[in-house]
Amino acid sequence: MVELGSGSKREVADIMLTRYACYLIAQNGDPRKQEIAFAPTIILKAKDFATEITIFNTREHRMKSEGAISTEHITNNEAVRNTLLERGIRPESLPSAEDVKKVERRLASEEKRSLKNPDGLSEPIEE
Repeated sequence: MVELGSGSKREVADIMLTRYACYLIAQNGDPRKQEIAFAPTIILKAKDFATEITIFNTREHRMKSEGAISTEHITNNEAVRNTLLERGIRPESLPSAEDVKKVERRLASEEKRSLKNPDGLSEPIEE
């Protein structure tokens, strides 16, 4: 069941997605949703690492063809995922952390409040 904006619920069929499809959804989804906001944190770091390996190997081995570079990239993505799995890390199962944007907004809000009411600040603790 999926809750709709109106508060009503509707049953939807489950579908199987590839990791790449999940990645595209995470990249283009609504960042206000917790699942979407968290996904880029782990997905993009692992993908960045795999991409850097590909760039290094492409230069090191002087790869020129699109096919060779694509195969290298796929191999590196699989290797990074396997490394995570071997270390007991399943990115899709990690708990979400507080969204960075939310933390930034909260800190900015607290700063504005403290500037409006400097007397409300606590006295420094002397040791």
